[in-house]
Amino acid sequence: MPSIDHNALLLQVMAHDLLAPLTAIKWQSEIIAKEGLGAPKFAERVQGVQDATQLGISLTKHAHVAGRVLTGSYEQDITHTSLTDIVRVAVLDLRYQYERHGLTLEIDIDSDATEYDIDVNLLRLYVWSLAKFFLSSAPANTTVSFRGISAPNAEGKNLFVLIGMAPGIPETDACVTAFSAEEANGAYDQAFVFSKLVHTVSPLLGAQVSASAQGGNQLVIETSFDQL
Repeated sequence: MPSIDHNALLLQVMAHDLLAPLTAIKWQSEIIAKEGLGAPKFAERVQGVQDATQLGISLTKHAHVAGRVLTGSYEQDITHTSLTDIVRVAVLDLRYQYERHGLTLEIDIDSDATEYDIDVNLLRLYVWSLAKFFLSSAPANTTVSFRGISAPNAEGKNLFVLIGMAPGIPETDACVTAFSAEEANGAYDQAFVFSKLVHTVSPLLGAQVSASAQGGNQLVIETSFDQL
């Protein structure tokens, strides 16, 4: 099989993802333009436009950062900030896409006052890529859970662990293998492009990531971030 360009795959995936918010904005705008829309419905449609616009902006930012990361041209911008707050918001941003694919997203991120030296854009891209890997692997009606835990490491510094879990994944062992695969399985292997991003971004964040198959066909991906 010929080699698949992960940059081309990323372009296909992003174009597909952007269609949803752009279509929603067009549809909501057409309804708003019609006469006779009451105040409650008008406000609801405006909120819909705002939500879809924000999603489109987030996706475009991810595409911009991912393209530079995959081509080796990204220059890091380190900020001293709350890692847990960024992770919580980044995961929440995925709810719309999960719901659109018939999946449920559960989030339980510990609050932690500890601040980390981290690249915020890279961290958001990492969380998005991780969540999208689950989305590409899980069938409809699956509940994907993200658990964030803060604890001290062996040196006494804070360690933040982000655990993604999804039960009932078909061929769970194959998903674990695919997570570390170096080649795409076909011309539109979404799991490949997201795993590629996860493994490319994680060392830039000083993070360690591993995947495993556990009982009940549960896919578990664990990422640990040491306080810098």
